[in-house]
Amino acid sequence: MPNTHVPAAGEAMPAANVSRRLALLGGLSAAAALAALPRAHATPAEHLDAELFRLDREMEEAEARMEAASDANCRAGSMCEKLYPPRPPEWKRPSTPDHVLDILADMSFNDRKAEQQPEPVRAWYKACAEQKSESEALWKAYKTKVEEIDCEAGMDGLEDAYNDSVDAMWQVGHRIFATPADTLDGIIIKIRAGDRMGAPDANEAFLSIAADVRRLAAAEATS
Repeated sequence: MPNTHVPAAGEAMPAANVSRRLALLGGLSAAAALAALPRAHATPAEHLDAELFRLDREMEEAEARMEAASDANCRAGSMCEKLYPPRPPEWKRPSTPDHVLDILADMSFNDRKAEQQPEPVRAWYKACAEQKSESEALWKAYKTKVEEIDCEAGMDGLEDAYNDSVDAMWQVGHRIFATPADTLDGIIIKIRAGDRMGAPDANEAFLSIAADVRRLAAAEATS
């Protein structure tokens, strides 16, 4: 996933990167509030949003670990698929023969459920049950073999590692949203975190940014 550029100290903010999201923050009023935010004139360590810069780097590293875990999972999965046996066909109940349909047409519902059914009907039901049982046995053997192959490749561990890496990245994202932004640099970091996490977590980013804009706009109005 490409990383959004974080402007260096004193560099102009890329308005195109935030214009679409400004509409979600209240249109022109939000844009005016953002325009009043202080620009970066210090190194990231001295920046008003230094903590957000630190979290942004932490999230970038977490995202890299997540992508590496995803790649490892996909590679192992592709190798396993090459070793899987052929999938058994899906069992579908065959069409009822005409002679059985003729017999059933002359029987009441209760007669059909009775134990003493005409031999052709019982033979038909028995044949269907046997076919279904054979299909279930084939599928059970297939799934057992697939599980053995996955186990030998360590797929469970790889999937757990990927899920853990996703959780770790999202935890950093939530910490970013919980940290107030005091400059446009910090708000852009929150936008990037929302993009990395995707919907529905992006909504949390927009709510966090909206709170920042309202807080900073109020401070600007009273200064």
